[in-house]
Amino acid sequence: YVSTPQGSEVLVRLEESFLYRIFAYLAHKRAFLVTVDSIAMKKKLKEIINVDSEVVQNGIPIAELLKIGTGRNKKDDKFFSIRGLEENYQVYEIVKQRNQEDLNIGIEISCPFLNENYKEKVLSILDENKDKILGKLDRAEFHHVLQNHSVVISVPLSDSSPRSVYEAIFLGCIVIARRNQYVAKIPNCMSKRVILTDCKGNWLAKALKEAFQKAQEAYSPSREAIYEFDQSKSINRTIKILKEERLD
Repeated sequence: YVSTPQGSEVLVRLEESFLYRIFAYLAHKRAFLVTVDSIAMKKKLKEIINVDSEVVQNGIPIAELLKIGTGRNKKDDKFFSIRGLEENYQVYEIVKQRNQEDLNIGIEISCPFLNENYKEKVLSILDENKDKILGKLDRAEFHHVLQNHSVVISVPLSDSSPRSVYEAIFLGCIVIARRNQYVAKIPNCMSKRVILTDCKGNWLAKALKEAFQKAQEAYSPSREAIYEFDQSKSINRTIKILKEERLD
């Protein structure tokens, strides 16, 4: 079998639980191939449990997203944090920065995974009148929320190549992101939907202003983007690696 762990399983749980580390080691060592979506995950697997892996870009359900469309009545009074509630994803720093810059804009937060202590830390500085933690959303709910937002933010410390960011772009959002390896590799039509920030100084106001302005432009995916990010193609890339491994 092929093992494809999620980011949280490698970047969070391996650090937090010794028991999980044991089970992860056994599962990944028995796999014929382990695939991850970032260099950070590859290094962490090797460092903590001595497991080798291949980096394979995540695909997304292109046909489904194109059918949903980019949405029309997008919010301009909130932005959306789409990553986990854990130190690596800097949600606390985002909210703190918003408060320090005294920006009159709300934030909605989804969290496919979380650290309870970190969640409480974030809750302590949220504005209950304009902010909301949406919790863990299923795929349909997540797509619906994306369809109704103009701007999402993803500024993790790691180099993860997030499926959620790609889905956000295909659903018409502008993404505020740190300079990262995955940004340099995506097609031009997608990179134009990304606002890069170094998270220094009064970075959030500047990034949000540029993002909301750019969000007025409709997104039209190129053939290259549709081909490269179709999840069936990422499966084919995994199959290709498998064949090469077997030949070796």
